[in-house]
Amino acid sequence: MIRKDKRLIKDRVIYDRENPYDFLFVGEIKLDGMPRTSVIAGSNENGWEHVSVCPVGRCPTWDEMCEVKDIFWGEEEECIQIHPKKSQYVNIMDHCLHIWRHKDGMKLPEIGR
Repeated sequence: MIRKDKRLIKDRVIYDRENPYDFLFVGEIKLDGMPRTSVIAGSNENGWEHVSVCPVGRCPTWDEMCEVKDIFWGEEEECIQIHPKKSQYVNIMDHCLHIWRHKDGMKLPEIGR
């Protein structure tokens, strides 16, 4: 679900009437120091929620992606960024990065602690 946040400039949000956890958000986000940034968020039938973050003219920084993650999901929820095989790259929009979260709260492996 999309949290209410003053940094989100909503263009439209569409919820599935039968399953309110299935949604599509299209709009913009305004973070300090970040250029105009398109955001598309949604969920799919495979149980994944997804946010695309596309600033004009450059890729988002790690800190910006962390802030976006905390806007769409809680600070203690685990999410991932995926680096697929080069043969499976899809680049529809320049400078666009993605965050994914499985709805069942799938536990990620322990990493560098």
